[in-house]
Amino acid sequence: MAAQANPDLLLAQTLAAPFTPRSQGNPLACRRTTGGGLVVIAGDGRKLWFSAEEVAAAKKELTAKKAQAEKAAAASQKRAPVRLAPAPPPSRQEYGGLVRRDEEDWT
Repeated sequence: MAAQANPDLLLAQTLAAPFTPRSQGNPLACRRTTGGGLVVIAGDGRKLWFSAEEVAAAKKELTAKKAQAEKAAAASQKRAPVRLAPAPPPSRQEYGGLVRRDEEDWT
């Protein structure tokens, strides 16, 4: 859950994902470099270095995914609710052709 709280950690998770198996979990730590890059300590203890260009591309991808998710959420809220039609009464064939007592003609 810490990945959602810290945008750098979410960015680190995105960048490190191709290099770490899912069983290793989330990155342990990350740190920005002076040149705009990012250093990530993966779940298995490896140190991964990413350039400023790689960080910018990953950030752009995350921003696009977030915008797409917000757009989809807004579109789903605009939909009109669906009203269900009542079920038709059962036909006489469903009862083997017999007439139920409440359907008999008492006249």
